[in-house]
Amino acid sequence: MTVTAVIPTYRRPHLLKRAIQSVLAQTHLDLRVRVYDNASGDETADVVRRFADTDARVSYFAHAANIGATRNFEYGIRDVATPFFSCLSDDDVLF
Repeated sequence: MTVTAVIPTYRRPHLLKRAIQSVLAQTHLDLRVRVYDNASGDETADVVRRFADTDARVSYFAHAANIGATRNFEYGIRDVATPFFSCLSDDDVLF
């Protein structure tokens, strides 16, 4: 079964990189990493793009304007299309 890791983010590209790496390091390989950028306007898109260029499981969505942390989180949850999901903040790590 496919598991989606929902990662909402805002202006923390270095921490986001670590969070994405921790998801991709899991032993369960049938997963997707969906990053929801709350209009960071920094190098966040580039960080995610580097992962997505080499791993099709990683995808990125950027809001045109900041919609607030709660709405960004809710947007990510509503966008899940797999039977299972987890929510991971951009400054969290999965062990």
